[in-house]
Amino acid sequence: MEKLVQSIFQPSLAYDVVLEYKNKLEEKIKRGETSIRSARLAVKPAVALMLSMGQESTQLPNLEHIKAYLADYSGQAAALTGFINFLNENYGASIDYLKLKKSDFLKTKQKKKLEMELIALTQTDLRDSEFILSWVRSGLRYFHQLPYIDALKIKTEMITEIEDGFTVVFNGQSYWLPKNRL
Repeated sequence: MEKLVQSIFQPSLAYDVVLEYKNKLEEKIKRGETSIRSARLAVKPAVALMLSMGQESTQLPNLEHIKAYLADYSGQAAALTGFINFLNENYGASIDYLKLKKSDFLKTKQKKKLEMELIALTQTDLRDSEFILSWVRSGLRYFHQLPYIDALKIKTEMITEIEDGFTVVFNGQSYWLPKNRL
């Protein structure tokens, strides 16, 4: 974690804030309230957010900074929650993370990312079972709004190739997906 924090320009507000956050997490580790791995996973997006604001930024992140960061790294939304809470509690940042979470912003970004994955997969050979699995998992998330965690549970044996696509049976429900042709 120390190496991550050291990547921020010193002296700076960004460095001081992230160092304090890291120290708070280290205290939680000592009390047995979190693991080293979890703390490291929490510090990494905090550092990345602060770096995304510019090396010599003299301000704390606000909702717009977070949205800009998540536009590129939408998968980091949950990992940033602890840091946002820390900023709100210790620096009076008043970042309304729930408003962001409930907005269409993250859903739109995630949908766009899935769309790009599917477009890339249209260029692959679906005779390879790994590509089929990727196509089906991404397709279920995109076309059927299957949560990511459920899409990971899809196994090759759940997929049946039919003339115009694939059928997938998951949790007693049948889904259809097209083949990967444009």
